[in-house]
Amino acid sequence: MSEGGVVEGILGGAEEEEQKAAQRALGTEAVAGTLATVVAMDGARYDEELSRTASNYLKQQHALVEASANLLRIQAGHMDEELRLTIEAAKRKRFSDHFRMGFQVFAALLAGAVGVGTVLMVWEAATSRNVVVNAFDAAPALAAQGLTGKVVATRVLDALEELQSATRAAGTALGAKTAWSSDVKIEVPETGISIGEVNHVLHERLGHDIHINGDIDLSKAGQATLVVRGEGIPAAHFSGPVEELDKLVTQGAEYIYGRSQAVRYATYLTNARRFDEAQAFIAAAMPRATADEAAELAALWGNSLATQGKMRESIQKYRLALAIKPHMWRAWGNIVSSLMYSDSEEAAARESDAMLKAAAEDSYNTADHLEFQNSWIIARDFPALIRAFMSNAEQNHGVGTAVSLAGPSLADAYDNLHDFSSARKWLAKSDPDDDVTKAQNLLQQVYEGLESGQAAQALEPARRFWDLWLATEVLQNDAFSDQACMVGLVYGLNGDLASAEEVFRKNRPWSYCYAAHGDVLEHAGQLAAAEKVWADGLRAAPRMSPVYLHRGIAELKRGDYRRAEADLAAASERSPHWADPLKAWGDLLARQGRWKEALAKYQAALAYAPNWPALRAARDAAQSKGG
Repeated sequence: MSEGGVVEGILGGAEEEEQKAAQRALGTEAVAGTLATVVAMDGARYDEELSRTASNYLKQQHALVEASANLLRIQAGHMDEELRLTIEAAKRKRFSDHFRMGFQVFAALLAGAVGVGTVLMVWEAATSRNVVVNAFDAAPALAAQGLTGKVVATRVLDALEELQSATRAAGTALGAKTAWSSDVKIEVPETGISIGEVNHVLHERLGHDIHINGDIDLSKAGQATLVVRGEGIPAAHFSGPVEELDKLVTQGAEYIYGRSQAVRYATYLTNARRFDEAQAFIAAAMPRATADEAAELAALWGNSLATQGKMRESIQKYRLALAIKPHMWRAWGNIVSSLMYSDSEEAAARESDAMLKAAAEDSYNTADHLEFQNSWIIARDFPALIRAFMSNAEQNHGVGTAVSLAGPSLADAYDNLHDFSSARKWLAKSDPDDDVTKAQNLLQQVYEGLESGQAAQALEPARRFWDLWLATEVLQNDAFSDQACMVGLVYGLNGDLASAEEVFRKNRPWSYCYAAHGDVLEHAGQLAAAEKVWADGLRAAPRMSPVYLHRGIAELKRGDYRRAEADLAAASERSPHWADPLKAWGDLLARQGRWKEALAKYQAALAYAPNWPALRAARDAAQSKGG
């Protein structure tokens, strides 16, 4: 041990001895005091005075102990009460803190909601583009009959909404509402102003609404006169017997619709096949239209002419639309369509190539756009047609923006993909009273009969379709073109060559018609005549694929594999997204035992016609053969 350790040990020991000695002394004193008390009490038994003194001392000590105990009990009670009060105070403080925090959060949320509501109200007012119909002034005699100004204005509003719902058009329409429709009666404190009144002021100052006013009077002869006018809309008068008030209201609503939304009204007239009225209205509306509106009106003018079969005149209007608005793809696509009828499919194909090239140079995405539907028709790209029709239908609640409904067009596209289940689904969604729907329902049976190889089953619906097609202008000029040549094919396969020839003669020289005509002649044993018709078809439209496909299938059946493969390759090159040439090419390769190549063609075809049962069966057979 070090020296420091020895010294510390000695000193520490001395201090410890002193503490022990002090404890012994205290213990000795306590023992001595206790012994003295015991001795005193023992001696008190023999000394009366001492006994009383000891007794008094003990009583005093007992009282002192009792007082001390009471004091301790009181202090303990006070401590319990103070603890209880402290806990309750802490609880009240915690509740108060939570309430204050909750109120602050509520106040912040309320302020935020008011702020957001105010911003939304201002934004809605600033972006508002509505036709607002105010209450009309009504003659007392009419008001007495219940035809108050508010009632008449409501009828005009209802007629406007019916016109808008009947318009199949792309783009957003102006809303139609009455001036009192947003009059929410929530008072703003200390001002007496309602939220509705604030909203009206915001719309007047910030919005772009068109306010319509009017009045209705009654002559002594019972003649009613309805007057409508608005901001930028000159007053117009409509008179007639009061019993024909609904007719006057419709006339007034159409006038408002045409003046406030010229493009949509022109579309409505075209949809309703009121072509002369549409063209007269467009001619009058063009001078007061903006550039964008003028381009749309010119395109609609072309649509009304094309639907009447006036194709060359329609092309002039479409060219006018393009002159006003270059790269107006819808107008350009309609030129492609009109050229099919006024000139030839080959001219339309050249125009289509120019349009697609311009779209590519403009970096315009042509996918899913109905403007390019005629390009997809030329290329027999039915999947692209379906996407475009779907997109178009979604814009108008499944109806479509063309003059014809979207449902029959989608059904026909699915029929060409051999997906008859989907075709029937879309026909079920279409207006059964529409001529196009009626025609497509008959054509549906023709497609299915030919697919099953039962041409006899297709004969009666083909005849009925042909009668309807001959009697209905829209089926000839708008909804159907080369589909009518299927009737000639059905007649020919059923041995009625004379009726088949009549059908082909009355149709235009479509590529598909050349293809079907050749099939009929070959089926009748006239191969040389069939070859001539096919050759004529290729000279008329060398860019089109149907003749190559039908001739190639005929060559395949005859075992002329070399020529068949050349024709099927040409058809696939011109229509790369058409499943039929790919399947026929696969059938040719399978016939030659080239299973891997056949399987590749079948797989490629399935990308475009995934629900074609015969194609799936051919693919499975090729796989089982080692493809």
